[in-house]
Amino acid sequence: MKKQQVSSARLGELSWLTEVKESVQPLTEQYPIWVRHGVVQAGPTIPHPERHPYCEFSTILEGRAVAYVGREDVERKAGDYFLAGPGVAHWYKGTQYPVRFAAVYFL
Repeated sequence: MKKQQVSSARLGELSWLTEVKESVQPLTEQYPIWVRHGVVQAGPTIPHPERHPYCEFSTILEGRAVAYVGREDVERKAGDYFLAGPGVAHWYKGTQYPVRFAAVYFL
């Protein structure tokens, strides 16, 4: 497995953290898993930086994107996985389109 190059962001690059919004998916104790998938042709792969009160496991199926997670950023390509715990601020910016992804949210 190839190691990802993760870099720490400079202070000026952290402005996206001021735009983080709570994202709420339809999860309950009765339905503790929710799956989302899509294709983005241009722009960010999610509408705004987000955090949520549950875990997320996602993968890029096609294309590339820079993942901003807290104070770090990393280029993600098809086949890369992402796992975040509750409350972790994150955002993606496409760098090679289309970006096709799948995400699983779970309690």
